[in-house]
Amino acid sequence: MTYGPLYLLTGLFAGVVAGLLGVGGGLINVPILDFLFRRQGVAADASFHLALGTSLAAIVFTAASAAWAHHRRGKVDVGFGWRAGVGGLAGAVLGGYVASLLPAATLKPAFAALLVAAAAELLRSQSVHAPGATGGAGKAYWIGALAGVVAGFFGIGGGIVAVPLLLWWARFDPPRAIATSTLMIVILGAGGAATYVFADWRETAGVPYAAGGVHLLALIFLAPAAIITAPVGAALGHRINPLRLKQLFALALLLVAGRFFWTLFERG
Repeated sequence: MTYGPLYLLTGLFAGVVAGLLGVGGGLINVPILDFLFRRQGVAADASFHLALGTSLAAIVFTAASAAWAHHRRGKVDVGFGWRAGVGGLAGAVLGGYVASLLPAATLKPAFAALLVAAAAELLRSQSVHAPGATGGAGKAYWIGALAGVVAGFFGIGGGIVAVPLLLWWARFDPPRAIATSTLMIVILGAGGAATYVFADWRETAGVPYAAGGVHLLALIFLAPAAIITAPVGAALGHRINPLRLKQLFALALLLVAGRFFWTLFERG
């Protein structure tokens, strides 16, 4: 079976989600790539690690496309986003290294539980903050550090942590939080992906097209497709009511969490 078209479709869908929700696309990439790699005979642990690393590599391109689309609409807080991204680099490297040492049986339920917790908090709060003072560079670095650990550990852009923190702590409104998150994700994804390349080199040595924890063939299809559709998602995000956008973000988290909990009952 030729998997190129499936990688392409994954990238197209992930790009829309990344632009719309400010999450980088990892919520889509990780579960689908893990499934596709398993279908190709890759062992469970290697498959999930490969999905995480490939997702992070693709996210760099996806988030850059989404960030530019949001920036053209004046929604990205560039100074805050760059500080948070730089602050999260160390966290992304640390998270990626720790994840490379753990089995998929540990990573998958932890990932799903994190998504459920974030979704529950978003659905609990029905308010939408108005833009206010961000609290300066210190707050940006802390938000970036927390998002970076999650990005590296779970192979996502860190948006599932960055967006809620930007909403609650930095007092951004949803469109501004999502837009600024995409800029952070570019930096966090680069640091996390580099870590997976080196940390998983031996584990994926026998997997075709694998360069450490990044599947190059999947990346070649994923990245261009996501670059094309990320601006579409960004445009949609600016047309949706902020409260509905927040609820849509929570729903996306729950759907992906359900997929990962389901895999706990699968054999192998």
